[in-house]
Amino acid sequence: MTVHGISSSNNRVFSISDRECPLQPAGGPAGVNYRLMLANRKYGFINHMYHIFKNMIIDDDSIMNLNMFEKEDNVIDWLKRYFKKLNDYFHFSDDDIYIFHDVFSAFVFISIFPFRKTVLVYHQQGSLYKELVFFGHKPDEELKKQLDSLLHATFMSMMYIGFPSKGAIESVIESEPVLENTINRVMIKILYNGCDPVDDPKVSEKDVNEIIHMLKTSQVPNFVTSATLNEAKGVERIPEFLSAFKKKYGSFLWVVVGDGAKADELAQNIEKYDIRENTIWLRKQIPHGDMLAIFKHTDFYILTHRFSIFDFSTIEAMGYGNIPILTPIGGNKEVIINNSGIFLNTLSSTEDFDNYVMNYNFDIAKQMNIQIARELFSEKAFLKRYADLIEEVRNYR
Repeated sequence: MTVHGISSSNNRVFSISDRECPLQPAGGPAGVNYRLMLANRKYGFINHMYHIFKNMIIDDDSIMNLNMFEKEDNVIDWLKRYFKKLNDYFHFSDDDIYIFHDVFSAFVFISIFPFRKTVLVYHQQGSLYKELVFFGHKPDEELKKQLDSLLHATFMSMMYIGFPSKGAIESVIESEPVLENTINRVMIKILYNGCDPVDDPKVSEKDVNEIIHMLKTSQVPNFVTSATLNEAKGVERIPEFLSAFKKKYGSFLWVVVGDGAKADELAQNIEKYDIRENTIWLRKQIPHGDMLAIFKHTDFYILTHRFSIFDFSTIEAMGYGNIPILTPIGGNKEVIINNSGIFLNTLSSTEDFDNYVMNYNFDIAKQMNIQIARELFSEKAFLKRYADLIEEVRNYR
């Protein structure tokens, strides 16, 4: 990539996230930006697209590392320097289209460059402040006011706000009702995430190979969860349901992958609800291919969100035939279609699971989920949603 002295062009699209490039498929702002790059390289729907991360720029065929920028404690000051430096290379113009995957990048950019063709894709679980609390930050009323004000100002300055589901909008409003009026005043686009299953995912870690062997030889239902252990995801609530399941249906295996602020509570609940012998917990991140290989050998993807936007892990698991078992909130309500999965309205009993068993065939449900994931939430459909948005922004008058 030769970026020094690039002239402005009326065809360029900048997809920007103030995160380091994950270099493997992931979720969150950088993960979506990275997956967007992979999809566009595969299908080529969007021309002249640059994916800007904290540490690198990736275009259609090359990578430029950005190690010339020293990090600062103050993210606002750092981003101001960052964008001014990038402008020296790219000569940003009002003809370009700017898609931001995090609020601070959008807020700072628009304070420097008053361009019109801007989109913020909002990936947070609830409001900015609420997500901080989910990750273990102590309550701080003054910080809450500041972040709510920043979010309002950023929303109002964008041409469009994108959300990964309709339920994501509900999650923001539920977490911070004062933002409902703001959301009602902006133009909104729903940009569902999407991905394609890998037919033969490669496993790189020994302990994952051992888990897959257990799953392959298992004669009991296999459940799986992959999530950050925080308030929003609610993973620590799953043992209560699985305990009720065990009493009603007998043994099972539950593979849970993740760590976070709720890890201790999860550990306590695994003991409290007597499912330790049924649980395999990888308290760490594992390579993406390893996670997909686990999905290939499980039956049910279970997650008891308190707030939900639209998790990549859910649709990845569905792509391998996992039946989703989810709480009926947020984006989850757009993942389960025509009874393709189970909504848990109560965690203390198996009533919702029982009703599903009596009325639906698991083999048919598995095929339904494969079809839903591969058609509605495919990588191609994901990219096309962004391509259609870009065309609409380009032609907006």
